[in-house]
Parts: sequence; structure tokens; C-alpha cells
Amino acid sequence: MKSYKEHLLSTKSFGEAQENNLRRPVYRTSAVFPVIHNKSLKTKILFMGYWMVKRDLTSLGFLTSVRDKNGVLIHRVKSEIDSPNAREVLIEDILKNLGKENEDFIGSIELEIFSNTDLVFPYPAFVIDYYNEFGSGLVHTTGRIYNDFEDLKENEQIKVKEAGFDIIPGEKYSPFFSFVNGHIESLDTNINVEIITTSGLVHKGTINIGQINPLQTVFVKLKNYLPLDDLLKGETGTIKIQHQLTGFFPRFIAGNFCTDNQAVSITHTYYDNSDNSGVGHYHENKSPDLLLDSAIFFPVFLDGNWYTKLKFYPIYSPSNYSVNLEFYDFEGKLLSESKNQIKVNENESSFISIDIKECAERIGLDKSKVKGVRVSKEWANKTKIPTRLKFGLNIGKENLIYDLPTNICFNSQISNANILKKNTSFKWMPFVNDHESVIIINNSSFVRNYKKEANVTVDVYNTSSSEKITREYCIPAHGQIRITLDNELQKFLGNNSGWVTCKSDNAFVNAWYFDFNDSGIMGGDHSF
Repeated sequence: MKSYKEHLLSTKSFGEAQENNLRRPVYRTSAVFPVIHNKSLKTKILFMGYWMVKRDLTSLGFLTSVRDKNGVLIHRVKSEIDSPNAREVLIEDILKNLGKENEDFIGSIELEIFSNTDLVFPYPAFVIDYYNEFGSGLVHTTGRIYNDFEDLKENEQIKVKEAGFDIIPGEKYSPFFSFVNGHIESLDTNINVEIITTSGLVHKGTINIGQINPLQTVFVKLKNYLPLDDLLKGETGTIKIQHQLTGFFPRFIAGNFCTDNQAVSITHTYYDNSDNSGVGHYHENKSPDLLLDSAIFFPVFLDGNWYTKLKFYPIYSPSNYSVNLEFYDFEGKLLSESKNQIKVNENESSFISIDIKECAERIGLDKSKVKGVRVSKEWANKTKIPTRLKFGLNIGKENLIYDLPTNICFNSQISNANILKKNTSFKWMPFVNDHESVIIINNSSFVRNYKKEANVTVDVYNTSSSEKITREYCIPAHGQIRITLDNELQKFLGNNSGWVTCKSDNAFVNAWYFDFNDSGIMGGDHSF
């Protein structure tokens, strides 16, 4: 893991001093995903030529490589990206060309982008979609094979555990994590884990995977190694994963399979910073009268049997803080607020779930009117605000066949006065179009008394042409828009996915995408 400061500098984040002339430009950006193809579950990769819109580039090299479970290359194709339209890479089509479409397949797909212009980010905006009739598991780029030794050294400055996702108890579900190894063989692979229950109980164990070949795909189904249900005792848990793997960016795809149909809800792991308490892991809020210490706005679904829960994981750098909630309607009107909803002591486990519906009911709100929540964290010590503040956003439905919510991994925004000088934003995300797809764009901020509206231009791209559909919106402070597949968009996309870009005159616009299913298996993620 890089320090947060190094991450900001290496990605040329707005407002950060760029005096480091030794920064190495990025000419190769890549992603590698574990893939599955069988009678029950299929895989596709979704992306668009956003570089043509965001960076005004005209052409990029694109290389796709597919390897089997053991890391053996079985398919490679090179092409060019020269337009911004939406794209899909279907594992089923690749296997069909190889005469293997009727075989069960576990392996990997590596997607590499090459440029003679600095791309800044070494990880591109790709989305993996594990899909079947019961649901879609969605997450953005996770692992990648390092470009070279310098890239490896920068990203392995600090060794941390991977963590920050839910493991669901019961015979219906099979919790897992997965990754694709880099080029360095691991002869005898031991992975130490800590299982943490909702009640705060901690169970430690070791998983021995044995030898892992270069570029091998690994799916670790936890119940194959641990008496998981005995440990969880009916409670949702979380896990910390300590490994010695090297040579690839170790962000794992993780989540829960359904045991009877292989449908899956996925997210990605995140850094466990609970052992990192040095100065470089904290931020100072120098303008507490103007700015909240940290804040994030997220959409909520509370009607009927919908629920929205906010998950806190025990992975922050040690500190004491309290959590406040503000409830907003669709247009951004403040309905109510709840101060000190929880208080977290650095010496206690912080695996906590806040049920937004229960909170709204407790303070007498009409649930049907609550469409968004701004959650803020406040520290008495303004110099000891952790730089990495990860949540899980669980949106789901009760009383259906399954109960697998989204579990989206996203970060709270820490108070950065530099962002106040920025007057634009650009976000992009897929219209998945597998089941019931929804795009949500919201306008909120860590500014305490935020009142600025956002004018946004939304462009929708399809896979079959260079055309686009453009729509204009004005979003009030703490307001949002929700875009579903109406007749015009459904006709435009057909049966394929699309992509949505959002340009705004406001730096505080964020967005989310979802693909819901009446089975109870929900997919979604934040925008790029």
C-alpha cells in the first residue's frame, strides 16, 4: 500500500503540489479479473472509451489475454480503441471461438491499455459482471499485474491485510475471496485470517492453499477451510486476510455465492489500517467551522421491503469519533438529523451496521420520503482524522428467496479545502441492463452548510454506434436524480449494456449504478 499522500501525488490529484519531477508517467494501464463460465454463471467485462471523452485522446492500444486456472495463456487478441462508445467482452464468446463454450471454465482475463500519452492512473475503469437469471455481481477494477519492479516497490511500501466485506452465514451462501496471482510463484501459501462477528468475537485461523503458479486464478471458498457457520453462529461476519503474496496489486474480489444456483453478490477488499497509527495515516481539518471532518452522501431505498444499511469495518487507523446522520428527500430538503448516532472508541471493534430504515422510524420520519443520507464523522482531535475511511453500502430486499445486498465498498471524503477551488467534475458508470438497472447522480459535500446546485450533462452511449443520447439536469444541494431504462433508453441500448457520463459545473457530484433482481440478489457500485 502507498501512503495516502503518495497516492494523491502519483495520481495528480487536484490541489496537490506536483513538485516531484521524479514521478514516473503511466503508459500502460491494466486490470486482471478472475472469471467463471459454466451452465449456471457467466462473466463479461464492461467498459467504454472514456479516454476519448475525458482526456481527448484519439487512439489507444488494447490487448486482451485469457488464461486458464493454472495461468496458461489460451487466448490473446490485440485491437484499437478509437471511440467512446460502450463495449462488452464476453467470456462465453471467447470460449466459443476456442470450441470450449460447453466446458466449465475458471481462469482469468487481463485487459491492457497502451498509450504514448501519460494515462496517470495505472488501473483503468473496467467493470466485471458475473451474471445469470437470478442476479448480477458487479465490481470495478480490482487486481492488476504491476508494470515493473518500480511499480511493485511503490505499492508495497506498507504491508497491510485485505478486509472490509461481509460474510453471510447459512447453508444458502458460500462466502469467498478470489484473485489472480502475479508473475511470482508462491511455493507454500499460508493465509492467516481473522473472522469477526457482529457481536465482536474474533476467531483466528490459517488457510493453506499450497503452491500458486504464476498468473494462477484462485477462488478461496471459506467453508472449504473453516467451520464458518459454527464460528458465525447465525451472525453476519467480516474477515481480515493476511498474506505474503507479491507481484500484483492485491485487491481481491470478494462476496457470497448462492450455493444452489451460483449467483453471486460481490465487492472488493480494502486496506486494513487498524495497525497503522503513524503521522502519515492521518489528516488534519484546518477549517472545522467551514468543513465537516469527513462526509459522504449515499442514496437509500426504504419503501416496502427495501432496506439500506451502512456498514463500518474495524479497519481504520486508531482514533475516537462519532457519527451523525442527515436525512434528505429527493429534492435535497433536510427532513431530520440524528447526532451521535454511534460513538466509536479506538480500543473497541468497529464492525457496526446502521439500519437506515430503523433510524428513520425511530425519529418519526416518513420512510417513503427519505431518498438520501449524508453521514459525517466528527473527531474531537482534528489532527487525528484517518485518511482512509471505508464503508460498505448494503441495499437489498427482505422476504425474498435470497438476501444478498450490494455491499458496495466506498470511501468517505475527508475535508480537503483544495476541492473548494475546483469547479467541475466528470463521472462515468455502466448501465448494466441485465435486470432492473438504475443510475443515481447526487450533489452533496463535506461543506457544513452546503447550498450549491449542480448543472449536469448526462450522455448515454451504446455498444452498436458512435451516437449518444444527451440529457440536462439541475440537481440542488443534497438532491439527486435517478435514471432508469425508459422506452427511449431501452430502445437505444437494446439487449446490451451502455455507459453513462456525467459532466458538471460542480466538483461535488457523485454517482452510483445498480442492477436489482427480484430474487433478492443485488449488484451495484459507485461510479468512476
